[in-house]
Amino acid sequence: MTGIEKTDGMKIEDLAGETIFASVQDEKLTEKERELVGILKPGGFVLFSHNLVNMGNARSFCEELTSIVLSGRGRRPFIAVDQEGGQVIRLPRPASHIPSMMAIGATRDPLNAFRVALIVSIELRAIGMNMNFAPVLDINTNPDNPVIGTRSFGENPELVTKFGSKYIEGLKQGKILSVAKHFPGHGDTSIDSHSALPIVEHGLERLESVEMKPFYSAIKHDVDGIMVSHVAVPSVDPSGLPSSLSEKVVSGILRNRAAFQGLIITDSLGMKAVSDEYDIEEASTKAIEAGNDMILGCSSLDKALDVRTAIVRRARKDSSFLRRLKSSVRRILHLKDTKLGNFRKPTTSVIGCQSHYKEIQRIVERSVSTVWNQGALALRANSRICFVIPSDVSAYSQMIKEAISKHFAGIDKRIFEQLDPNFRESALLSRSIDFDAFVAFSIDLHKKQLQAEFLGKLIKNLPNTMVIAINSPYDIRRLPPPRAYIATHSPDPFSIEFAIRSLSAMPNRKKEQAFRFVDRPISFKADSRG
Repeated sequence: MTGIEKTDGMKIEDLAGETIFASVQDEKLTEKERELVGILKPGGFVLFSHNLVNMGNARSFCEELTSIVLSGRGRRPFIAVDQEGGQVIRLPRPASHIPSMMAIGATRDPLNAFRVALIVSIELRAIGMNMNFAPVLDINTNPDNPVIGTRSFGENPELVTKFGSKYIEGLKQGKILSVAKHFPGHGDTSIDSHSALPIVEHGLERLESVEMKPFYSAIKHDVDGIMVSHVAVPSVDPSGLPSSLSEKVVSGILRNRAAFQGLIITDSLGMKAVSDEYDIEEASTKAIEAGNDMILGCSSLDKALDVRTAIVRRARKDSSFLRRLKSSVRRILHLKDTKLGNFRKPTTSVIGCQSHYKEIQRIVERSVSTVWNQGALALRANSRICFVIPSDVSAYSQMIKEAISKHFAGIDKRIFEQLDPNFRESALLSRSIDFDAFVAFSIDLHKKQLQAEFLGKLIKNLPNTMVIAINSPYDIRRLPPPRAYIATHSPDPFSIEFAIRSLSAMPNRKKEQAFRFVDRPISFKADSRG
């Protein structure tokens, strides 16, 4: 049966349903939700952490979603998740907690992207998922980017291109569908599209040589899907529309100029870059009209049915829209028929297994970087150490404390958890003579002004202060030079533990090196040298 024959035999309601990624509220379906899934029969589901609280439940939940749609439609739905690594992890323990893409990029070995993607694929399939919204192919050229950061492999187009292509190969080897994001590139923005509409001012020549370059490579490596972001690109579409709703970006650039024949998916239409101007029903029809095949952003099954109704209504009164809808559904069905027809789940014993644990540990040990060392004292058995955990790093304090206890069990130490703006009255300053060294932790200082001020005062007043950045390596740009600076690139347990462990082996000599993943040397703020 040809693609045209497949869609010509479908009701418009079924065509519209295929274009929708639906969301559900909990880790199991209510009776009402089960009924709505049977009515809607969506083309896919996107699952989040609140759907995946328990591994055992997660597998049965995916099986239930699949069986309802399979029995009503005859094809599996896409079951997708954002399992990027680092701060964007959806699967709970015992699933492997993989490092961020920037941590993988910091190893400078593209094969590590392949290895991590293969681990992710095996564990996703064991749960019953078949699609990962990854890799992130944004180039983090703005170190203060509020939404990308360590989700990117780095700031170098060549590096991101190489690592992204290997990541796609790893997903393919593991039989998980890949969706590269966020076209045409969200890396050089200062606004998070979750909260407002970012604008990328670059011309098309620059966009194709930098921002779009990894996506063009991904197309050559047979990426299954590409997610379109909500950034406005005036050089391509002067109307100011978000790329996700722009026919000039979606059809003009991605489908025609880049000759991409795979699945095009919007980023969530519930994000404020879109929702401040359009309700999701109107945004969804605009997205299909622009050339997207599937839409994200239906916060509930009820809302998904409203979106389906809007698409059906438009298709019935607009023949050109109906033709575009059918073209999208043919693409969806082709991908399902060719990639999901023989879907098999490994046993759940592979989830978080020892071989995955060891491989991730090996990769992390190559990603943690001693970026700066001004002759820091190696922390030996007779050292007296004060560990300083700013109170707004509390989400990671337990990981930090466990690693300190493990690797500095026999050392005289004290842990302070505070964020005192009146530093000169702080207990830390009064106790400074009691310690040989201070080890402070930072996280994303471009978002945390108070923490940056506190750590800056700490470094200026206590010269033996070392800093461990537990996510963004760019924290150093907001600090005066510490005695030593270690970048994890990822706030996962392995990265934090290895950074703390490395303190005891730090050489007692001056050392300065560029970040492993960037080509330019470190630069401190001119006004922060103090």
